[in-house]
Amino acid sequence: MTTSTAETSAQAQLDQLAEALGEMATALHRVDTGDVYCKLNCGEIESIVAVLRLAGRGPAATFVLHEHAVGDDDPDDVHAELGEQLSARTRAGQACPECDFHHHHEHYRA
Repeated sequence: MTTSTAETSAQAQLDQLAEALGEMATALHRVDTGDVYCKLNCGEIESIVAVLRLAGRGPAATFVLHEHAVGDDDPDDVHAELGEQLSARTRAGQACPECDFHHHHEHYRA
């Protein structure tokens, strides 16, 4: 089977996209300043998480979701219960079992 120029070009673009998503995931996974992800709304976070998961970057997706959940202080938020559970683990000195990170709820409130 012969590959057309268009197919080769499309594959090259997909490869570039995968590489860019990998770089984005690495960068997002390093941002733990305590005030970035909580400023995004749930829909924005869910979009970022979906893209990261599609790119095969599950740990980065989980980290971003958890940082958002811990930092969001709206009790009616979709992720409020998750945030409370993660904060309780951190207060107990336990890392998150899914992303091995201590989510510090307190530094979001300063």
